[in-house]
Amino acid sequence: MSIHDELERIAARAPEVVVPADMWARARRARRRDRLGVVAAVVAVLAVAGTLAWLPTRDGLEPVDGRTLGVPNRLWAVPERMSDRENDDSWMRDEVSSQLDVGTAAAAWTTPGGLPVVVGAADGAYHLLDLPDFGGNNFLLNYGLGGSPVALSPDGLRLAYAYAHFGPDAATEPIPSGVRVLDLEEGSVTDHPILGAEGTAVGTLTWSSDGRWLGWTGERYTSWTESSTGSASPFAGRIDLTTGSVDQMRIGEPSAMTVAIAADGVLSIVGNDRMVRWDGERREARRLRGFWSGRGVVTADGSIAAGIDSELAVQLLDRRLKVSTIDASGELNPVAGGTATVLGITADRLVVRTSTLDSSDGALLLLERDGISATVAAVDADVPDTLTLATDLMTTERPTVDRPEPDWPTDWGRVLTIGGWILVGAAALALLAWTVLLRTRRSPYSSPGARRPVP
Repeated sequence: MSIHDELERIAARAPEVVVPADMWARARRARRRDRLGVVAAVVAVLAVAGTLAWLPTRDGLEPVDGRTLGVPNRLWAVPERMSDRENDDSWMRDEVSSQLDVGTAAAAWTTPGGLPVVVGAADGAYHLLDLPDFGGNNFLLNYGLGGSPVALSPDGLRLAYAYAHFGPDAATEPIPSGVRVLDLEEGSVTDHPILGAEGTAVGTLTWSSDGRWLGWTGERYTSWTESSTGSASPFAGRIDLTTGSVDQMRIGEPSAMTVAIAADGVLSIVGNDRMVRWDGERREARRLRGFWSGRGVVTADGSIAAGIDSELAVQLLDRRLKVSTIDASGELNPVAGGTATVLGITADRLVVRTSTLDSSDGALLLLERDGISATVAAVDADVPDTLTLATDLMTTERPTVDRPEPDWPTDWGRVLTIGGWILVGAAALALLAWTVLLRTRRSPYSSPGARRPVP
């Protein structure tokens, strides 16, 4: 028997295989389902990964030795959403607290939205405070009149702030206003009213190096309500925190002005081409050329130091009214320039905050008169120029301490927004994949046996 005959015999005995007519269509549908499943899985993975990538991480949160008081080696900005307000100007976030006994502080400032921030010296915790009658609580004071200051004492135990009480008689009676001093250990508040006309909106606060005196400047209004003001007259003064006495005097236009107060209570005001020294009774004025602005400090030899606006430099004015300039660029090399602000003195060195005019971080410097400086901390670019420090906590051996990054609550609105856009993108990808598959299915050349015409 030949091989051909044997193959015919085997074929005759083999069972008949019936191929369903729709097998090709079912196979094609199964393949399409597989493709859609792969696309859906990829889109789901991308959506989850993309959303998780935007969630805050908690890396680097380490235990802190609460027995060591110090200034953190990095100061972080507070997210803008923490300063959100209700329609009545009250703070919206639950993290803003009226519990004021937060302990010794290392730093304090107000956000652009007027919210007071206090950084704990023991643990680096960020406290958002609802200070009673704080001027920044009022929308007009914060956004229309340049904001209200807070100032941390050199030892970190007290926080001075400008206050204005808008009660039921605010439209017809003078506004009770002035300076309050908060004891951060006990949570108690002491009033130092500044009397005159319809009230005084304090705009600048500065401490003496020993913490006994407060210097201030402000505007006194001929009329003042919760939502409007009349004409203003500039005033300056000092507060003796030992006796509680408040002294004040009329000054010239407050633009481009540096205010500093010495440990002996002598208030110095530099600006408008003159220098004024005032001890509460005797006033001495002398002509002086030079641009001065912002806060100032009085050194041990009676010199006044203040930063130069829009320059990484510090001006030093000695008792003979001789002006010298000290470079304060430190390790910064900004392309667009920067600004230096003198925050205090420690171990005969100036504590200077430097910031750039771009979005890069600034620094804290310990600056000597010969220009030698040491960078001791980083400062987020978004930390405002209202920053004040407890400079007594900074020493030559340990100017700053390690502290963890603050753990702010998740911004679920932002997460949902980002997640929504990711889902929109995923839906668009799925629709695109479905469209491509439908076009493939409708092609006349997608069935078995179909042949494309040869041109």
